[in-house]
Amino acid sequence: MIAFENVSVKFRQNKKVVEAVNNVSFQIDYGDVFGIVGGSGAGKSTLLRTINQLQTVSEGNVAVDGRTINNLKGSDLKTLRQNIGMIFQHFNLAKNKTVYQNIEFVLKVAGWPKNKIKERITELLEFVKLSDKADTYPSKLSGGQKQRVSIARALANNTKILFGVLIPEAMPSIIKNITVTAISVLGFSAMAGLVGGGGLGDLAYRYGYQRFQTDIMVVCVFLLVLIVQIIQLTGDAIAVKFDKKH
Repeated sequence: MIAFENVSVKFRQNKKVVEAVNNVSFQIDYGDVFGIVGGSGAGKSTLLRTINQLQTVSEGNVAVDGRTINNLKGSDLKTLRQNIGMIFQHFNLAKNKTVYQNIEFVLKVAGWPKNKIKERITELLEFVKLSDKADTYPSKLSGGQKQRVSIARALANNTKILFGVLIPEAMPSIIKNITVTAISVLGFSAMAGLVGGGGLGDLAYRYGYQRFQTDIMVVCVFLLVLIVQIIQLTGDAIAVKFDKKH
């Protein structure tokens, strides 16, 4: 369905040529759930944007449904983009529009009849479990709820292709680094791993990071650091008493 053939994307910065994507080739078939993994600045988002031509390729070809899309313009490009749903990393919701209106805008632009728009939005909000937030503005939503609105909006026009950066790139490394640092300051590393890393660390990952709930993640990491400090102070106090007796 989507094929990349020797795709390269180059930018010119300060009289130098920067190669953001270098000779990439692979294929994504119908029904595939496909992940592109890499560090910050590796070119993941740049490569994804070539699918809907928000980013043009410097070399190679990108094909959708067997059709090369590199040079699409006008109505052909519009048709392509209407069949692609993009979930933005930072949500990109209109702040002055409600959840309902954010999704409605996509359907109006796509030319949906008025009598079908409400039905479709109701269906989408039920799907992402936000039926009670239809009249809520983005500023009143949590990060996870904003992400679900973005997903509903991307699916609104019955898109054939859905892609996006769902998770802020820095978040997993922040959790990992803070957890490792907190545990490493302990003399009782096994106990810290059992109490903190095994319990709160898992909670932070499963219910915070994976479900886009930043508040849960922050609280868990904070509690983990606090527990580590308490255990360390307790250990130090016991060690001092033990030294005094001997």
